[in-house]
Amino acid sequence: MALDITKNNLSKYFIFGSLYITEGIHIAIAWVLTPLYLLHLDMSPEIVTLSSGVIMIPWIGKFIFGYYIDQWSHKGRKPFIIYGGLLSSITLLIVPIINPETFFIGFILLLILGQIGIGFLDLSADAWAINITKKRQRGKLSGAMTIGLYLGMFLGSAVITPFADSFNFQSAYALGGLLILPLIGNILLIKEKVKKRKKTFNIKPLLTDLKQRNTMIFLLFLVIVSLNSGIISLAVPLYMDINLALSVTIIGFISAIFSISRASGSFILGAISDKYGREQTIIGIMMFTILFSLILLFATNQQLLTIIYAIIGFLIGGLFSVVFALSMDRTKRNIAALQFGIFMAILNLGELSGGSISGTLISLFDFSKVFLYAAWVIGPALLLFYLVIVTTKKQKK
Repeated sequence: MALDITKNNLSKYFIFGSLYITEGIHIAIAWVLTPLYLLHLDMSPEIVTLSSGVIMIPWIGKFIFGYYIDQWSHKGRKPFIIYGGLLSSITLLIVPIINPETFFIGFILLLILGQIGIGFLDLSADAWAINITKKRQRGKLSGAMTIGLYLGMFLGSAVITPFADSFNFQSAYALGGLLILPLIGNILLIKEKVKKRKKTFNIKPLLTDLKQRNTMIFLLFLVIVSLNSGIISLAVPLYMDINLALSVTIIGFISAIFSISRASGSFILGAISDKYGREQTIIGIMMFTILFSLILLFATNQQLLTIIYAIIGFLIGGLFSVVFALSMDRTKRNIAALQFGIFMAILNLGELSGGSISGTLISLFDFSKVFLYAAWVIGPALLLFYLVIVTTKKQKK
């Protein structure tokens, strides 16, 4: 008998959280395992970070997936979740047979294909969640989803990456593909209520919304606020490898602690935003993120770095969780996948841009200046968010 998650919030949080584990595994592979693999093949930091950014390009085009998901919404969200998840698993199982030194383009393209599968899974889950969740539950739901995301990143960092150290990188990719399969199987047990399509898909309300000044400022805020996360997420593992000379296993475990902190921050701060409001929570998180990004400049040993990195992870996890919830609040149900896909594509654009340029910044300057820049970019994001608040209030009058 299929489970109806609309009647049980705990099962709803569990199912959507577990789906996001698959996304977290792929992100850890793209942002931790693959950079370390390419570094161990003696590729430069510029090539390493640019490669990770290129692998994640599908996340910038998420709105394209959203268009097709909404077009076929009368068929349900489950098919896209299942097929996307299977594609993401199969690509990781094939990756081990490709040697990046001899067929680098094929290696990257296969990982991109896996991210496309995860993109369809992710947006279908988002649209489904928006349609069956009330506004006052979205902070907790987005928290549960981001917990799943960071739990997947934890598995990628604490299990898959050390697996590469103990055996080889090829077997680590295959392990990631195998871990995804049972997570996708869970969705087969879930009942989805599908409404018959009564009229043709209409994107005019979306185009009208995108032309509004408030929405344009919000989109600019999304791309700027996520730069910090992109820089920190890729620069710190490279810092641990290049400056602190830590082993792949140690780097994996510290990255896993970072992911656990992001998971706890996402749920705790997401729940706080349900109670005290999105705006106040986001402002508080950004101010503390500036502070601890600056403190990262003084992390010259493994122990201090682990503590500061964990605190930053807690803040980044909370920030993304609350921004997700705020984006859900702004999304129209009938075009949920497309509109939310645009919001998340812009957010991902900022994060991927930050990660992609971090290697170049490291080569041009040094890690201390990179961390200083990561702290500085939150300042313009704060200003933009203030404008979002002001224009939102004017729009409601």
